[in-house]
Amino acid sequence: VAVDEVEIVPIEEAEIAPVKAKAKRKPIVADPAPASLIDPDWVRGDGSQNCPEAHPVKAKVNSMIYYVPESGHYDRTIPDVCFASDVDAEAAGYRAPRR
Repeated sequence: VAVDEVEIVPIEEAEIAPVKAKAKRKPIVADPAPASLIDPDWVRGDGSQNCPEAHPVKAKVNSMIYYVPESGHYDRTIPDVCFASDVDAEAAGYRAPRR
């Protein structure tokens, strides 16, 4: 088709489909904090290898690792912090050893 053979037809307003406005999306809001947050039960270590009987879980602040009495390194760990349970240690941001 040659350029001079193309017929230019004006577009009528009726021929143009109306543009639908996009619906506004609601922002995603994170769930509020759980109602029952755990307040970790802990005591500061005394510089020895021992923790009080009521707080047997040993933890090191620099590594953020806790050791339960069954852990391999429990006996040789000098704790910075002693927790009442592993749940308390995890609530405070500590993790179990990988080995």
